[in-house]
Amino acid sequence: MENKFIKIECGSCKKTMTVFERASTKEINCNSCNERIAISTGGKIKLINSKLIN
Repeated sequence: MENKFIKIECGSCKKTMTVFERASTKEINCNSCNERIAISTGGKIKLINSKLIN
């Protein structure tokens, strides 16, 4: 199983951030606008109000 960091873009302020794809934190908030952008599911994170950047 390979764990990695991913880049996501906030849907509200369009800022990008790098997060761990298997985060243990319940909620991940944008560093800029504090909007919730992902939640932990016990495995990979589920994106909310954000999108994956390649």
